[in-house]
Amino acid sequence: MKYLILLASILILNLACFADEAEMSFDQQFARARTAYDDGNMDEAIKQFQGMIDQGCQDVEVIYNLANAYFKNNNLPEAVWYYRHAWYMAPRDPDI
Repeated sequence: MKYLILLASILILNLACFADEAEMSFDQQFARARTAYDDGNMDEAIKQFQGMIDQGCQDVEVIYNLANAYFKNNNLPEAVWYYRHAWYMAPRDPDI
């Protein structure tokens, strides 16, 4: 019985950790992605920016930064795809 309670407690704590990750605010997710990008960890930056887009984020800055991360990671087809997506969203933005 003791082990069952311990196991249930561990399971609940693990689920709480995943819930915190899912409920992270846009600013927190963006900051985490930018930190990875600035540190040169393009795989993590791509993962974070892509996760934001997968959750429904349609912010042009996120899409543009994802394109930059793909470019710096030498994945040109994905970079072009997201650069074009960002450009369609903000065609007059001189950075894009």
